[in-house]
Amino acid sequence: MTIEEKAVPELFSDGFLADPFPTYNHLRENDPVVRIDYPGHRLSVWFITRYEDVRAAFVDPRFCKDRTTLGSDCPLASTAHHDPELVALTRCLNMVDDPEHTRLRRLVSTGFTPRRVKQMETEARAYANKLIDAVVADGRMDLVANLANPLSFDIIGGMIGGLPDEEGRGFDRVRLRELGQRLTTPINGTTPLEYNEIKHEIKRLTLDLIERRRGSDGGDSFSAFVQANERGEITDDELLAMIVTLVVGGMDTTASFIATAFHSLLTNPEQLKVLREQPELMESAVEELLRYAGGMQMASFHYTKEEVEIGGVTIPRGEVVAFVLFAANRDPEQFENPDQLDLNRPDNSHLGFGLGMHNCLGQKLGRMLTTVAIETVLERIGDFQLAVPADQVHWRPGALLRAPHELPVVFTAKS
Repeated sequence: MTIEEKAVPELFSDGFLADPFPTYNHLRENDPVVRIDYPGHRLSVWFITRYEDVRAAFVDPRFCKDRTTLGSDCPLASTAHHDPELVALTRCLNMVDDPEHTRLRRLVSTGFTPRRVKQMETEARAYANKLIDAVVADGRMDLVANLANPLSFDIIGGMIGGLPDEEGRGFDRVRLRELGQRLTTPINGTTPLEYNEIKHEIKRLTLDLIERRRGSDGGDSFSAFVQANERGEITDDELLAMIVTLVVGGMDTTASFIATAFHSLLTNPEQLKVLREQPELMESAVEELLRYAGGMQMASFHYTKEEVEIGGVTIPRGEVVAFVLFAANRDPEQFENPDQLDLNRPDNSHLGFGLGMHNCLGQKLGRMLTTVAIETVLERIGDFQLAVPADQVHWRPGALLRAPHELPVVFTAKS
């Protein structure tokens, strides 16, 4: 039976983009482990949607992230590197396994120490207030363009240097961000060759930055990675993969979550009122916003190293598998009233940042930036609401990230 026959929106259709949860809920209840054609990628993907199954799969050693290790007899492994010039972009943290993963993660984690995140929080609060200063007199703003994007892109982008100056001199961070979004927002008809062209430009921009950092200490995280490369601790390809992981991956996912968190609050005004009246709930609120509709719909693809039986279904070796976070985080077997936003939800063991060795390295930073964004808005402006009907909010296509293109609001400034 197809999804269409079940009278819910087809995966990746316009109705699914507007509200993916009915489709995911139906899959979880009827086909919790199912193989589905993935549009635009010429492959089929196994979707795992129940909380118990997703949680178990995250720590199951029979799943891997590096498909090149599957063996020469596996068709999936033989197609891993279409362009030898782009091999480095497949060595990101979320695309390798141990022991390589642990070694690289240990090095990258130096940029996410509690001291560094606290320093970035101070920078983020000052910058968020500056962003609000620019729109507060207007009584309206786009929470995506005026807050979520610049806050994420410039603070996380600051890990490769300082904030851009007023003349915009220096590294073309905006272009890197645009290219990263094109990779995570598939457009119908985009060919593999066009995706490779995007990746080549990302590589050129990143190599330019690396050369600027050679032989100098800029005091930022990326300069430390360049120095590690110069000491022979990481290869050139690994260095290139790090900047792609930190900047292209981190900026867009965090901006997506901030924007989606605001959408969740705006479409649940009673919970927004609770948070305004009880700011001490902020930590719990961020966790619930992650569970309810975090920016990541599913984890990046995993691959079966051997035959795996999960949820009563056998997945053969060498298959592509998606752990669907949106479905798992609304599983009624795990969460009471899962489709209800409850900012004071107890025992919120969501999977929004994954689990196991590949859990999100930047989760503390993502939580911090989202907290700063929400607190700054609540401190600086009064009542705010969507400037358009909720069903007119346009969402970016794709199944990995979920984020609105724009989120216009009107508000009253606090005196």
